[in-house]
Amino acid sequence: MFCHGVDNVPNLTKVLEVLEIETTSGHDFANIYDPQDFRDRLQMCTNLRELRLAASYPDSLDTDMASYLPPSVEKLSLRYTRSLPFLHDIDDWIKHASDQTWLPQLKSFQLTVDPESCVGGLEGDMKSRDWTRKLENPPREFSPEAFDMKFEEKRRVLYDMLKSNWPFVDLLV
Repeated sequence: MFCHGVDNVPNLTKVLEVLEIETTSGHDFANIYDPQDFRDRLQMCTNLRELRLAASYPDSLDTDMASYLPPSVEKLSLRYTRSLPFLHDIDDWIKHASDQTWLPQLKSFQLTVDPESCVGGLEGDMKSRDWTRKLENPPREFSPEAFDMKFEEKRRVLYDMLKSNWPFVDLLV
């Protein structure tokens, strides 16, 4: 619906200030649009102040989002399902957070995972074929507990980087 709105409502990208999307069924991009279409349209929203996004691994919105956020974003809240591609992608968030020109208006940031979700992106997972092909030894198993521990480690590094570049940003867990 967001992509359709951007394509068909004049000036939506100039007036949209708050966007909240929950796409956790894994079927939201079954028709005309794909995740890259969403990212491209999100980047066009030049007055977006607040983004709350809950997305799942099958939607592929848990990766490659950091470079598509408009610089106007002040409040960012992301909730994803557990997946190895997402865990790997946190390194990209850390890289972006080290750049003081990225999200210059940021006041509040939250990155969480759905505690009820299984870990996606394992060898044999049909949704992860492209991602696991890039790995020398793709994991067959990865427990939710191991994921949560690694996620907390990486989130701490990300939050530390954000805090060093934006000392007044509110970091929520």
